[in-house]
Amino acid sequence: MTSEGLDSGYFIRVSVVGGGCSGLSYKMDFDNEEQENDQVFESNGHKVVCDMKSFLYLCGTELDFTDGLNGKGFQFNKVSSLIIQMRAGRVVVERVSLYNPYLK
Repeated sequence: MTSEGLDSGYFIRVSVVGGGCSGLSYKMDFDNEEQENDQVFESNGHKVVCDMKSFLYLCGTELDFTDGLNGKGFQFNKVSSLIIQMRAGRVVVERVSLYNPYLK
């Protein structure tokens, strides 16, 4: 984020807002103030924050960045194999594989 001219106090805020084809849209911004009910995550050294209402919609969603042949940008992918827990007052999300080699 330093390339954007923002100091280390800034983080990425992800939210779900009204609008779009399905009635909801994803929104991403830079922010430097946490709100009371924010859910805080860290990924690849970047702090990602969302409000509780958005968290309910984003739960089970993976945020990915792609720069392939079909374009460059962020993608929101639904992932059904996540475990979400509270640890020390923070939400911890862990990916769990549902693959079972014994099932055919």
